[in-house]
Amino acid sequence: ELLKIIDDCKIDIVHLEHEAEGFDMNMVSMLYKNDRTYRIVETCHNVIFKPESKIFIPDAFAFCTPFHFETFKSIDTFKQLIQFPIEANIPDWKDKVYAKQTLGFKEGKINVLNVGLWTKGKNQGEALLIARQNPNIDFHFVGNQAINFADYWQPLMDDLPKNVKVWGERDDVALFMQGCDIFMFNSTFECNPLVLKEAIGYQMPIFA
Repeated sequence: ELLKIIDDCKIDIVHLEHEAEGFDMNMVSMLYKNDRTYRIVETCHNVIFKPESKIFIPDAFAFCTPFHFETFKSIDTFKQLIQFPIEANIPDWKDKVYAKQTLGFKEGKINVLNVGLWTKGKNQGEALLIARQNPNIDFHFVGNQAINFADYWQPLMDDLPKNVKVWGERDDVALFMQGCDIFMFNSTFECNPLVLKEAIGYQMPIFA
C-alpha cells in the first residue's frame, strides 16, 4: 500500500522519521529497492542507535541534533543538521490573563506545566511526587496516555494528588505555555526534546 501511494502520487522524497531498521524489514526492503525513482532521507530520533546496525543507507540524513554527526560519521552519504528552532513567543500580561481564564486556572495560584507522552522515560511519577509535596501549587499535565504504556500511567492515575489536573492530549499547548508560570521537565531518557525549546521560547522558568 505504501509503495502504491508513492507510485500513484509520483513522490520525489520519502522521509523516514526513524532509522529504517526500526520498521518492518520486508516493507523497508521494498522501499529501498535499487530501481527506485525517489530519494530517501532519514532522521534518527534516539541516542542509542549503533551505526554498525545500519543495513539500509539513505540518500541523505537530516539530523535533529549535532550528536548524530558522530553517530553516523562512518556512513558516506549526505548529512545536514536541521534543528527545531527556538522562537520568541514571550506572552505579555494580557496573553497570560487570557490563557489563565480560558483554561479555568484558580486565581492567585502558581501553575506548573509538564508536557509529554506518559511513559517511564518521561517520568511523570516523579512530577506527581513533587506535586504531592507542594499542595499549595497547581500542577498541569498535558500529553497522551497510550494504552501500550498503561502499566506505567494507570497506577499513577489511580492515586492523583488533589492539586493535579491531567488534561490529556491537546492541540492548544501554546495556551498552557502562556498561562503556566513554571515548566517542569522530569524526563530521564531523551535525545533532543522539543518541548524544552518551546518552553525557552516562552521564557518559562524550567526545572529539569
